[in-house]
Amino acid sequence: MHLHRIVFALFVLKVASVRCATLTDAQSLYTQLTSGYNKYLRQTTFQLYPTEVQLRLYIKSITGLDELNGILTTVVSLNLQWLDESLSWTPSSYGYLYEFRIDGSLIWNPTFITGNPAKSITTIGILKTPVRIYDNGWVVVNSADMLETTCDVDVTYFPFDTQECSIELLPWGWETDINMTVDDQSVNLDVFSENNIWILTSTSVEKGLFVDIPYTKITLKLKRRYAFFILNLFSPVLIMAFLNAMVFMLPSESGERVGYCITCLLALSVYMTFASESMPVSSKPIPILIYVLLIFILSSTFMCIGVIVGLKMHLYEGPSDPPKFLRKLCCLTCAKKTSTTSVVAFGDEKGECRDIMEESCDVTWKDIAVKFDRVCFVFSIIVNITISVVYLIVVIR
Repeated sequence: MHLHRIVFALFVLKVASVRCATLTDAQSLYTQLTSGYNKYLRQTTFQLYPTEVQLRLYIKSITGLDELNGILTTVVSLNLQWLDESLSWTPSSYGYLYEFRIDGSLIWNPTFITGNPAKSITTIGILKTPVRIYDNGWVVVNSADMLETTCDVDVTYFPFDTQECSIELLPWGWETDINMTVDDQSVNLDVFSENNIWILTSTSVEKGLFVDIPYTKITLKLKRRYAFFILNLFSPVLIMAFLNAMVFMLPSESGERVGYCITCLLALSVYMTFASESMPVSSKPIPILIYVLLIFILSSTFMCIGVIVGLKMHLYEGPSDPPKFLRKLCCLTCAKKTSTTSVVAFGDEKGECRDIMEESCDVTWKDIAVKFDRVCFVFSIIVNITISVVYLIVVIR
């Protein structure tokens, strides 16, 4: 029983001795590490060999992507590790301190810049970051910064577009004295916050050379969230285009056809003015959706012209009869052949049938106007459906 107590007491004393570092020990270690330390020199015994710097990148968030200026704004965190031979100590001499924190500006550290900056070249904030030093000389630093890098934006397939942007990190001032190694082949997304417009689909990390300067390239593949633009931009325009086509179903005697058609065209034009604010302003390249919306406006314009032409034929009371080819065309579109010389045709708008000879088919301007409206209605519906289907097939890849 006494033996167990003695062992337990020795264990408690051992634990207490391990954790007995005081402020005096920390001050002594600080003095020992900084005394005679030259932060402008790489702390490597053999200066011909580069310093191995292990790099790990964390993406915290994607703040935004400026399509017009081609600027990607991201908040990133860098984890860097390297061996500093001048920053090692014996833990037992300093109260068993196995790690120690010190200001990064007091020691040598690798400086990095962005190789594709959007505005100005700035160093990533490592100097102002506290670093963690271990007794074996390994230095670990975690630095966070907001980066603005260039990105070649292609909005051809807006809003179903995908963008591929990159962040290039170059060692600054120690180009040939640093050998960067990347732990992972992709970016760490453990602390990533989703963006409201863009979805981060994949990432990759690779090393390369730029004018004999090694650099690390982080590639981000982004996909736009298209639901908002389809529901608030494309769908209303398509609905208004179909409503405009319904003008050919209104009776000519109602007197509202021209007003209805012009109102739909103006509504479409006004909505396009507001919708343009939600679209990326870019002329290189121009989004396909711009051409699609322009075709819808042109289609509505031709509908208005068709309505005016149809009303002109419906109200025509001149002495001249319709041309012979129009009479034959009207008879062919409204008749069924009953023999080689006779047909059954609709003689009026109510659809009453009568047997007539093709040569003596009695067709008026009002009959032609009715057939013209039906043809324009079917043609308008087909055009709207074709434009929508072709656009969706092209952009959804």
